[in-house]
Formats: sequence, C-alpha cells, structure tokens
Amino acid sequence: MKRLQRFRPSKDQWETEQERWLREAVFRVDGVAGLERIARKTKRPQSCLAWCQALVDQDDWVAALRAYDAAATLVGRSHWRGELLEGAALAAQELGRSDLSRRLEAAWRAAPTLTRLLRWLVADSHELKPIRAKATRALARCPKTAARQIGLLRVVLGDVTGAAALLSKAPGLGWSDPDHPGHTVFPTLAMLSSNGTIGAALLTELDAAGRDPLESFAMTQEERKPMLPTPSIVALIEG
Repeated sequence: MKRLQRFRPSKDQWETEQERWLREAVFRVDGVAGLERIARKTKRPQSCLAWCQALVDQDDWVAALRAYDAAATLVGRSHWRGELLEGAALAAQELGRSDLSRRLEAAWRAAPTLTRLLRWLVADSHELKPIRAKATRALARCPKTAARQIGLLRVVLGDVTGAAALLSKAPGLGWSDPDHPGHTVFPTLAMLSSNGTIGAALLTELDAAGRDPLESFAMTQEERKPMLPTPSIVALIEG
C-alpha cells in the first residue's frame, strides 16, 4: 500500500470531467494559446500535457520543447515532471539537438524508471567506458527501492557479485513486484554465464524488459509517431 501511495497523485493534481470539457472548449476557440493559458494558471499535469501534446500534433517541435520545459517547472517534483522532461527529450531528438543525453538524464532523475535509464545509458555511445561512467552516476542517485535498476547497474559496472548479493537478499515470493531485482539480475546473470547457450524464452524476456509496449505495435510508416527508442538490456550488456 505504501508503494502505491508514492505514485498516487495528490488531490490538487486530479482533473475533473468539467475541467476536461472546459479545456476542450477553450482549445476549439483559442487553440494552443488557450491550452497554454490554462496550463500556466492551473499548473495541473493533465493540462500541461495537453498543451505540449497539441504542439507535438502540429509537428512544432521548437515550440513543443519550450512548452515541455516550462510545464516541467510548473508541475514541480512529481512523476508527472519525469513524463514532461521525457517529452522535452523527444523534442530535442526530433530537432537533432546535442543536449539529448542531458535531457534523458534529467527525465530519469525526475522519475527513475528502467526504460528511462536504458535510454540515457546509451544515448551518446554504446562504448563501455561512457556507459559505465553514466552507470556510476546513476547508481549513486538511484532510489534504494528501485532494486531492478540497481541490479542492472551493478552488472553494467562489472559488479556481478554485488548484483548476485542483491538478488539473494530479495524476497523469494516478491516477483510480482515490478521492482524486484530478479526481473533483470537473474536473466542477465544467466546470459553472462551461458556462453551463448541461453534459452530463447529467457533471452526474449530480457530483451523486452524496459521497452515501451507501444514499440511492439506493428504500424505503417504513415501511422508511426516519433518516439524515443529504448535499447534492449541484451544489447546493453553485449555492447
């Protein structure tokens, strides 16, 4: 229950149905400027996301980047801030900016998830040295409850013993917890010790870990929307 409460938005972040209808009406009349006005006035995460998404839908990535940056400041410290900073990273990617890695790191720090961690680690290079430099910083900032990420970071840093110790101390019946280290540590250690003979099912599970589910949808080129690519753990470990 305590874990769920950490991610439950506070009451002032909830958006009522009436507010959603009002936002739609304002958008029809005043366009994006109206959405920006509502977002800045209410500072509600949903309003901020709607403002940014409207600019993305128009392929106005320059304005979207400014909006995401501003909105991330408006919502303050919450998991919503991570989502908005991730949107800013997507805009930076589409604009070909050189600060993509820094923005991916900011999104991960604001709301650490395995997907955001994987994106940041390989943003600049797939070489081991820069990845380990990032992993060292990440391990120092990673929440103690994010055992799945901590376990992976230990493996990336070559601390197989530490990763195995983390797994051994984890609850044996706690695999339903998405942050259980076994989800990344067990298949990763199995891969490292298999000499290329790891089972296909385990390899597939590890390869899919941390990926955005939307990436698996088969879409035509016309339907495909810009996304931040998520590297697989297998590719990360194998280099």
